[in-house]
Amino acid sequence: MGKALWAALSVLVVVMGGGAWWLYTSLDRVVATGIRTYGPDITGVSVKLAGVKIQPADGAAALRGLEIGNPKGFKTERALSVEQVSMKLDVASLTKDVVLVHEISIEQPSVTYEYAAGRSNLDAIQRHVEAYIAEQTGSAGQPKSTSPEKKIIIEKLTIKGARAHVSAETLQGKTLTVPLSDMRMVDIGKKTNGVTPAEAAKQVVGALTQNATRAVAPFHLGGAVDGVKKGFSATTNAITGLFK
Repeated sequence: MGKALWAALSVLVVVMGGGAWWLYTSLDRVVATGIRTYGPDITGVSVKLAGVKIQPADGAAALRGLEIGNPKGFKTERALSVEQVSMKLDVASLTKDVVLVHEISIEQPSVTYEYAAGRSNLDAIQRHVEAYIAEQTGSAGQPKSTSPEKKIIIEKLTIKGARAHVSAETLQGKTLTVPLSDMRMVDIGKKTNGVTPAEAAKQVVGALTQNATRAVAPFHLGGAVDGVKKGFSATTNAITGLFK
């Protein structure tokens, strides 16, 4: 499996859980090592994972204790942590070019929104994902590698009960906690018969960033309101009913 395939898995919680075809290996330890080793390539931040539990017989998998770190220049410890990400997938698709994931469920993740120097930590991660995609595809928008990369379709991804811990210079050292709207993303990659893991990660991270930015907009954290207005359609072209 290619490096990009392993890397995207760390993002798809947010997300980061879209790498369901790891069941390919039937080796929990190999999957966990792959996430920890290559996850930072796409996100540009540290990735920690307590463990992976795979049940190929019924198409179920779970990631436990997933933590996504923060980019350099931010003071808080992490951008996101979640106890468990649950997945259901079409096992028969694991040997095909396009892996079909029926559902990814993320319950009560803890999101840190830190605003400093004119940007947020989530914005910085999103930009790194976009830069990674550009590097992998080149100026012509075509994959640099001659070997075909696995693609993925995610029928439904839900993030429920998320809370954002807000940190910014304008809060004078205080930290606020605000609830985030529940998210429901559907048919990621369906219109194009699959997307690469990095492309799916871009949509998920972008949607989560928009959600958090909307939630903190009333606190007037500099450019946070402007962030809500920019490029929202770019992250939702395969999404319906995003915020519920």
